[in-house]
Amino acid sequence: MKKKSAYISMIASVMLFVMMITGAGDAAFGASRSGIDLIGHRGYSGKYPENTMAAFRGAYKNGFEGIEVDIWESDNGDLMIFHDENTKDLTGRSAKIWKVNSRNRKKFKVRQKGRKELIPTLQEVLRYSQKTGLTVLLHVKNCPKHHMSKKGAARVAGLIKKYKVEDRVVVFASSAKVMKKFRGKGVRLGRLCTSAKRKDVNKTVAWLVKNHGDTLILHKVSKIKKKGLRRDIVKYCHKRNIQIGTYWTYNKKELKYLRSIGADFAMSNYRLKK
Repeated sequence: MKKKSAYISMIASVMLFVMMITGAGDAAFGASRSGIDLIGHRGYSGKYPENTMAAFRGAYKNGFEGIEVDIWESDNGDLMIFHDENTKDLTGRSAKIWKVNSRNRKKFKVRQKGRKELIPTLQEVLRYSQKTGLTVLLHVKNCPKHHMSKKGAARVAGLIKKYKVEDRVVVFASSAKVMKKFRGKGVRLGRLCTSAKRKDVNKTVAWLVKNHGDTLILHKVSKIKKKGLRRDIVKYCHKRNIQIGTYWTYNKKELKYLRSIGADFAMSNYRLKK
């Protein structure tokens, strides 16, 4: 009996060691059975109103491993999930998005796909991630007239920690200046690289390495192919412990291509996996 117990203990120790050296115990991209994670761009926005809880629930129920959401800081400090600078196109009512908050959001419901949905708060998104295990790519939005403040960045980080989703939430933006506000706050960092030129990709990767970031998001699959950024750039990132995927993935053929070059995730409006 003692020999059996010792054997079981030894096996358990070996399994734990393997998990540690391979990262199997971490919440990483590419962990799905298909080898590549599907991230809902603004949720499952091909079927539900974008950046709403309906789109996030739809993504989870339809097999997406994660969601990408856009975040703005309101004038009163609330953190709201919305893409556009102005609410007119999506809600029918014109206002700067930073004038919308958790108290007045009922006046600005998103009208798409024959539905009306509330603009969510960051708390609601993080709570749902905590409940479901969905990965969240948190895109920090800015415009010339309105930027995420240092206090806002600290609040974002604080909420991520409050809901204990540090392992599955990646804060990202294309601007290094924006991301500077999130350094050293104990959250995962990513960068969006809209250029497919290798020198620009390398520069973005260098920033991630220097700032302990772990996620590179490239713009379109078509751009990657055109510029010849194939398996070599994936290997380049993986050697530096950086996950890599694309911002726009339009069809199953593109998803198959990304899987073939070893990419970790694909962002899409559509349900490309069954």
